Amino acid sequence: MRSGWRFWAARWRVLRLTAALMLGSGIGAYVYAGPLEGVLGPAVVQVFAKIGAGDGVLPSGSELFIRILLSNLLAAVFAIAGGVVFGLLPLWSAVLNGALIGFLLAKTAEQGFSPAAMFVYGILPHGLFELPAMILAAAYGLVIGGAVLRSLVGRVVGRRDDRFSAGWRAIAGAFWPTIVAIVSLLSVAAAVESFVTVPLVERAFRAGR
Repeated sequence: MRSGWRFWAARWRVLRLTAALMLGSGIGAYVYAGPLEGVLGPAVVQVFAKIGAGDGVLPSGSELFIRILLSNLLAAVFAIAGGVVFGLLPLWSAVLNGALIGFLLAKTAEQGFSPAAMFVYGILPHGLFELPAMILAAAYGLVIGGAVLRSLVGRVVGRRDDRFSAGWRAIAGAFWPTIVAIVSLLSVAAAVESFVTVPLVERAFRAGR
């Protein structure tokens, strides 16, 4: 795990960039929810369909946990593996995750409920674990994308030095620590969302907050 800490300590700017992208897209989607309805509306529906809530009825706690965990793990794999496409897919993953949160809060406000309450009760409990995991996955994909670009440029200009090999060795060395961290965070997030977030939201919105 030490190799993972050292790896990310040297690349904290990538983590900061990924978090900033997610935050910025969330704010943008909240402010411009109307124009983005055609894009983000179907995406929200798809997210709920993946966890079995397409008809508005959530599965039981344990089934919901498995569905949420699998959905989030697939999203993390998409962000990491997509890094080979010059980092474009991890960028999209960070932007989309933030935008979905902002859009959901905006739609909550449209329904006459408090977006602050939705954030506190419906996002924050599991988001404390899920959002860092998705930031980490997207950041790792961006690091891979940067390594791919550097390697490609090195081949084009005919310059292949030890820095390229060292970069790939560092990425490989951080793979398992990063994966363990992501899976652990997403497992806790899925448990909290299934057994804590859902009851909190139901209780808060029944109270008319």
